[in-house]
Amino acid sequence: MGSVAEELFRSLPCPVLSVGPHLANRLKAQAEVKQILFPTDLSQESQAVFPYLALIASEYKAHLQLLHVLPVEKATNPEAKALAEPLRKQMEYAFSPYVPPMCSAEFVIDSGDLSERILAHAHASQADLIGLGVRKAAEATTHLCDTAAYKVVVGAECPVLTARANS
Repeated sequence: MGSVAEELFRSLPCPVLSVGPHLANRLKAQAEVKQILFPTDLSQESQAVFPYLALIASEYKAHLQLLHVLPVEKATNPEAKALAEPLRKQMEYAFSPYVPPMCSAEFVIDSGDLSERILAHAHASQADLIGLGVRKAAEATTHLCDTAAYKVVVGAECPVLTARANS
């Protein structure tokens, strides 16, 4: 992994499957996908990978966990759960029609550091695949290795499928 890998998944017009250095032993011989994690900020860019995830979920009758992570400062708000419910319903409304009928889906709102929360949810759900819609980044960004997508790919215990919106 390095800036070249991030440059590839941010510039190629096709989806890119990355396997980082922390691949869990349970996945090394596994040929099925049972749990898929889809973090989204509801932007067009983040949604670019969802059609691929829906196809994979349909093929394996996998469970989809759709995750939206609010900023760290929202975590300390005592009314965070009540404020997050309309957002969870918006996610459900936007994505439910595209969840394959033979698959289950859950819509989760969390708050905290984006890459940390994505990795924590992936670990807790024993995700077999994480799907990230990524933005085309400026050259300087791909050399910093500090983006959430890069941190997720490097820290994930499962493969990460990235796709960017064609623009």
